[in-house]
Amino acid sequence: MLKEATHRLERTGWLRAAVLGANDGIVSTASLIVGVAAASGSEGSVLVAGVAGLVAGAMSMATGEYVSVHSQKDLERAALDQERAELKADAEGEHKELAAIYVRRGLDASLAKQVAEQLMAHDALGAHARDELGISKATTAKPLQAALASAGSFAAGGVLPLLVAIFARQHVIAYVAGAALLSLVLSAELVYAYRGDLAQRYPVLRPYLESVCAAAGCTISWAHEDALLKLEDSELLEVPGKPNEIALGARIRNLAQVAQEYPYLELTLTDLTGQAAIRRVLRPTDYLGRPVNAGETIAPGAELSVQLRLETPRIKATGYELLLFYP
Repeated sequence: MLKEATHRLERTGWLRAAVLGANDGIVSTASLIVGVAAASGSEGSVLVAGVAGLVAGAMSMATGEYVSVHSQKDLERAALDQERAELKADAEGEHKELAAIYVRRGLDASLAKQVAEQLMAHDALGAHARDELGISKATTAKPLQAALASAGSFAAGGVLPLLVAIFARQHVIAYVAGAALLSLVLSAELVYAYRGDLAQRYPVLRPYLESVCAAAGCTISWAHEDALLKLEDSELLEVPGKPNEIALGARIRNLAQVAQEYPYLELTLTDLTGQAAIRRVLRPTDYLGRPVNAGETIAPGAELSVQLRLETPRIKATGYELLLFYP
């Protein structure tokens, strides 16, 4: 039974810029307002300083983020140009290099060679960009998006202390400082809620997020989008001489642009009427035949081969269904 993917895995490419921009907006605007208020500035001076700081900060964040991310995009473009030239000059060598990458990710040599051949036949540059350079549609630099996210989040973060300053006429310092602290706590909650997306979108952040989570008692999971796992083919055979055993074989491909956790398998044997005669749920440890190591995943575009034997009671099964899912 084939399971077609009909959805895309949305990545939050603007999240880093938004979180940093919001935090900067909160701290910068609140600090400016508190400083002017502490210097016994008038109410009008405090508000003018807050508005000026918010506008100037948003423009500065947008400009800095655009220049930074555009530089990253230039580097990506240069790397792709170099890879394109290498493919043109030595396609066979690039094929071997791609196959070696898949071998290091856990595929056997023959399967890695086959996967590399098929991916390069479909889109050679895209395969090397994704698996060799780590560049994909989801992770490519988007300068304008990052600039707008940074400016908008800075303004959104700076609005709160500014509004507090407008309404807290006599206790500006205490109220603005409290509002800034509360906003920073909410920002930390946002990072906590999206820690998995951040770790997927920016792999360099994963070690830091994992170290923080280790101290906080939380975990960071890998992606688990079953709609982006494709069951390429499967077969269920009787084992000669062993009527109580069946052999299951399947190939699962990760269509996502990021690594995904190993899925669970649900095997259903059906009788002549099409009704379920027996159903079994197989965990990754069941079909791998070993414990799953921490951080062990299915790489983007990679294929997982499943081969195992199962003991079954003596039933007359005429068909089967195999589904992939995450609990």
